[in-house]
Amino acid sequence: MLRLTHESESLKQAAYVWSRHRLMVPFAAAAFVALAAVAWWAELPTWSARIAVGAAGAAVAVNATTDYRVIGLSDERLIVAQASRIRQVARSILHDLPLTAPVSPEAGGGFVTTTWKVGDAMYTVPRASQIAMEDIRASKLV
Repeated sequence: MLRLTHESESLKQAAYVWSRHRLMVPFAAAAFVALAAVAWWAELPTWSARIAVGAAGAAVAVNATTDYRVIGLSDERLIVAQASRIRQVARSILHDLPLTAPVSPEAGGGFVTTTWKVGDAMYTVPRASQIAMEDIRASKLV
């Protein structure tokens, strides 16, 4: 993310986050059913193989409907950048938010993820980025 910031600003913290499209579940279910049907039509010998093909299609559908982001806090702004699907690296800046934009934890999440609101968007934050999000929130409160 450092290569995307201005030379005059310093990056204080960055967190890897994602958000899923609201129709992700029906899209993944449709992909599962469609590919399992294709596997059945192609006469794969076992049901477990047909289910595995359907599950692979659902996994691709979930990945296709997920937007990966990096949230960065600099001394000048809050940065929302597009992230790589494979590596946790910022590729391009999508938009900036003012330092006054709200950053707060929300209800939801699970054992390995939490849900955060950044500006108007909701993001899922993995445990590995939880401390970074707490630091971003604490830095904005000071």
